[in-house]
Amino acid sequence: MILNVFQSIGDLILANLVIIIPLFSLVITSSVLFYNIRALYEANRPHVSFFMRHGSSIRDICWVISNTGTRPANNLHINIDPPLVSYVCRNFPQMHNNGNLLKLEISYLAAGQEIENSFDNTLYRYSEKHEDAIDCVGVNLKYSYNGQTFIERYTLDISFFRTLGRTVEANTPEKSAKRIADSVEKIEKLLRDN
Repeated sequence: MILNVFQSIGDLILANLVIIIPLFSLVITSSVLFYNIRALYEANRPHVSFFMRHGSSIRDICWVISNTGTRPANNLHINIDPPLVSYVCRNFPQMHNNGNLLKLEISYLAAGQEIENSFDNTLYRYSEKHEDAIDCVGVNLKYSYNGQTFIERYTLDISFFRTLGRTVEANTPEKSAKRIADSVEKIEKLLRDN
């Protein structure tokens, strides 16, 4: 009798394993398939980013729009809040938005394409007059491909430019005369000591 009970339990487990193992395999296979479809989707779409880097000189600041994806981006809209101020362009009244970078619109950006434009210079941006320059802004990207719209939001921090192109002291006649006098004193001291 006890042997029959154990045999019944064993048969029940064996019968259910035949059902459970394929169901478990089906769940794992469908999860892997879903993951592969998602990865294929992510690999076959545009990936647009907006960032800043130095230009031909370490003191030049350029903005860059780059599509590192495998598909083109259509109807690209970039909003920057608060606006980035270009202290170089601000000095030219004919510049659009008084040198403020707040919105960019591009109808088509090909896969692998990069657009770069000069924006500012660290000597102007971080001079004594503009020590309070805003370096941290919100970037909102919106673009489409094949009927799908992609929206990305992130914070852009360009404060690292403060260390790349050290500012030069403002040249006033008094400061220049003092530097010349200090240099003459050092030369006189070196000549006396020798």
